[in-house]
Amino acid sequence: MKHPEFKKVSPKQEWLRLGIKLVVLVLIFWIILGVLFGIRRIEGVAMDPKVSDGDLSLFFRTNDNLEAGDVVLFSKDDKQYVSRIIGVENDVISLDEEGHLYLNGEEFSDIPAYNISRGDEVTMSYPYRVEKDTFFVINDNLDSKGDSREYGAIKKETIYGKVISILRTRDI
Repeated sequence: MKHPEFKKVSPKQEWLRLGIKLVVLVLIFWIILGVLFGIRRIEGVAMDPKVSDGDLSLFFRTNDNLEAGDVVLFSKDDKQYVSRIIGVENDVISLDEEGHLYLNGEEFSDIPAYNISRGDEVTMSYPYRVEKDTFFVINDNLDSKGDSREYGAIKKETIYGKVISILRTRDI
């Protein structure tokens, strides 16, 4: 049985093939990390202890199919924030005299969201009903600022990603 002869390829053709493969590879990475997913450095202590200052978040670039419990990246007044969604359309957020938040009549956390004895100022009016295409977000670190307790529900179009993983950068 005869073996087929392989066509000899010139060095110029080999470099061209390598260049095409590299361009395709870069294009695939750009689509994956530039269009579908993203990586963002978390700044601040809003989500401590689960997410710390300096950690990297891998996020899916979407604002669709979001639900309570999702951690999202969003922008507000040209600043970027990360918070957890606790209220979706038609949910009712309430506040009692001790500063505890309630979601649809059930206590959100046994830790006060407002430390009334410390003098935290309540800027929202409660009960608060979450409107269509908005989300009520709150930081895991209830002592930090920069969530819906301060400025109300965020609009769907301000959300640019749902965090799917955290890449730890501390202790490296």
